[in-house]
Amino acid sequence: MQKPEPVTEEVIREDLSVNSDDGGEPAVARGISKTPLINREHVRALLLDLAKARAHKYTRVSEETLLTVNEIVRAHCVYHVGRFPSKGKTL
Repeated sequence: MQKPEPVTEEVIREDLSVNSDDGGEPAVARGISKTPLINREHVRALLLDLAKARAHKYTRVSEETLLTVNEIVRAHCVYHVGRFPSKGKTL
């Protein structure tokens, strides 16, 4: 099974096909999320709740952690779709 490519700004631009009118570089609208597969607020709250049981009390969740969680979700979706047979209509 192939390793999924990481979600980068370039991948987001390609997926959304956002182009500028002036023929220059593709324009990215403000507000395009780097983590489109997760709800950042809920993931942050879940991670901080899980961290309460640890000796060290965490108070923040880094951008890198959120990107990692998004990549894990994306990789699991690719794996999940790939494990089904090529028949039927429902995953």
